[in-house]
Amino acid sequence: MRRSRKSSIAFGKSTTPCAPTSASIRKLRPHKESPRQYPSRRLPIEYPGHFLVEKVTTGGTFRLQHKLLYIANSLVDQHIGLEETDDGVWSIYFNTVLLATLDERDYIIRC
Repeated sequence: MRRSRKSSIAFGKSTTPCAPTSASIRKLRPHKESPRQYPSRRLPIEYPGHFLVEKVTTGGTFRLQHKLLYIANSLVDQHIGLEETDDGVWSIYFNTVLLATLDERDYIIRC
């Protein structure tokens, strides 16, 4: 009995040839090692002395005055800098990039 294409796909059998392996690709396009030296660790980010520096937790949060605030999962284990720009208004920086502002009256982070 002859199987149709649909039944072979349903059983996990493909009718197309296998994809090339990484070993066969390396033979076709060999890569050289870079002569550049890379540091084993990145240098820590330094903020000006008047900044409040907080570390972002594994949940993407940080604390400001006993409040737990969510900033971003992409900043986990990074340090952010908070600069008070007005009475109760904070600017949140990652390195030199202004991420958002925070108002202590409502504790809402605004982009």
